[in-house]
Amino acid sequence: MMDSIFIIFGLFMVFEGIMPTLAPRVYRRMLTFVSQQQEGSLRKGGLVMIGIGTLIVFIAKS
Repeated sequence: MMDSIFIIFGLFMVFEGIMPTLAPRVYRRMLTFVSQQQEGSLRKGGLVMIGIGTLIVFIAKS
């Protein structure tokens, strides 16, 4: 179980590092755009991402 958690965390770090490595200017613009959004919009986006992630895990485990 702990091995899986470390693998998931490692993959998360890899995916998070791809954008700033390949396109730092686009990444900076994206961060500026996100920082200007309303909290409600960010929450809705976060909920959508949680839902999609849960669905992906559910499908992968089936």
